[in-house]
Amino acid sequence: MNNKLISELLEKFETETYLHYKKQDEAIDELIKKYPNNKDFLGVILKVGIINSFYSTNIFKPFAVAKKIFAIKDLDKKLKDESISVMNEIANVEIAGKKKNFYSFATKYCYHHNHNGYTIYDSYLDNEIWKLIKEDKFIDVRREDLKNYSTYLEVLCALKKYYSLDKFTNRDIEKALWIKGKEDSFK
Repeated sequence: MNNKLISELLEKFETETYLHYKKQDEAIDELIKKYPNNKDFLGVILKVGIINSFYSTNIFKPFAVAKKIFAIKDLDKKLKDESISVMNEIANVEIAGKKKNFYSFATKYCYHHNHNGYTIYDSYLDNEIWKLIKEDKFIDVRREDLKNYSTYLEVLCALKKYYSLDKFTNRDIEKALWIKGKEDSFK
């Protein structure tokens, strides 16, 4: 992992191959502009449905997730304040008596409400980050720790430091590793 590789992967995000992902992100951002807060249930359910659909987060009961999000006290303030605990509040939902953890979805929901305060977690990222951890041992964590948001942020920070990627934002690194993970999964 190095600056050149991250730059090359980010350039790919601008190509026709990845254009639909870029446009989907723009569409979500437009929806967030229309429904910036979480006090309008229609806006919440639209955001849940679109984020779930575009990112394939496998929420089969978006209404239940939207209800949970809508009920979170002071959610808009927590998102603005970059609360880490809000990640679990959004992710952990009970559906038909079963506890579900929609962690990947929660990171995406939070990110789209506050681009500077949050970054996205995804299974492709998890795979790539875990390969780097195993290969270079730049941090001592267990793989399941990547699904703890504060640990995930620590890992990203350690990754940036170890590979001297300070010129890139977490979002840049996340996009680049997502592309690499996506491409590696088809090999």
